[in-house]
Amino acid sequence: MVPGERADVRDGRRVFADPAANFLPSSPYTLFMRWTQIAVVCAFVPLTIFSATRMASSASVEEELQQVVAKPSPPPETEQLAPLLGNWRCTTRALQQDGGYVEGTASWKFYTILDGFAIMDEWRAPKPDGTESVGVNIRHYDTETEQWVAKWLSTANMKWATFQATYQEGEFRMTGKSISPSGNAGHSRVTFFDMKKNSFKWKLDWSTDGGKTWIPDVFLIEGERIE
Repeated sequence: MVPGERADVRDGRRVFADPAANFLPSSPYTLFMRWTQIAVVCAFVPLTIFSATRMASSASVEEELQQVVAKPSPPPETEQLAPLLGNWRCTTRALQQDGGYVEGTASWKFYTILDGFAIMDEWRAPKPDGTESVGVNIRHYDTETEQWVAKWLSTANMKWATFQATYQEGEFRMTGKSISPSGNAGHSRVTFFDMKKNSFKWKLDWSTDGGKTWIPDVFLIEGERIE
């Protein structure tokens, strides 16, 4: 017996009055349950810390990914055609063999596509037989060549025509090979000019000798904004 201890005899067993002895389990089952509780607590605390750290790390990774996949901005040159965006009511004049013009009407709608990197337009013009002449253009600015590229497709022949274009002194000028409504191959020279907030003008010159000589003002358009 250690000095200072006090012992009692209970049911033939000597029980020490040491306060620390009161914490000892009274059976193997109690010992097992006590150690199981300790093990659970020891496992739960690191798991909680790991989960919180992982959540913070995931949020950081997500922010980094958002920065990596951020949308690029269109080249500033796309603003050169911004005055054309919207819906237009058009009057047309087509040159005839006798030198006169036949007037007509059309609608023209311009809008951006590909997150602003290109401009598309839809052309619709009624024909004398009651049908419509329908065509689409897609234009985008090529930063490598520093020129615009335009492609035109119409129901007149369903063949793509490609144009190179530049913007100079407030005029948008396009040149390229194309096919006339009558089916003749040639070169077109198209110019958008006098572009204002609510109006613009357009003209087509035509060449049958590869651009050596031009027939001016083969087709004329004046646009009036409707929205």
